[in-house]
Amino acid sequence: MTIHPVSQRTWASLHPDQRLALKQAAVRLAAEFTGLYGTETIERFLASSFDQFAGRATVTKFLPLLAERFARQRLDALARVEGLHA
Repeated sequence: MTIHPVSQRTWASLHPDQRLALKQAAVRLAAEFTGLYGTETIERFLASSFDQFAGRATVTKFLPLLAERFARQRLDALARVEGLHA
């Protein structure tokens, strides 16, 4: 398995299982935040959340799950600050 630095990582350079998990996470988050944020915003939050964990992770098996949870928390916090979510 080739390890890419965060600055060189693209969705295509991820392991196929991680790509699938992140795509599914994006679909779940898009369904959850329908009407609040677009797909691009959700994918950007998910990718940046993934990168924050991947940059220092020693175990990478659960990175997509952690990224999804962190992105959800960040999107929820943003919606609260913007007054879009109770």
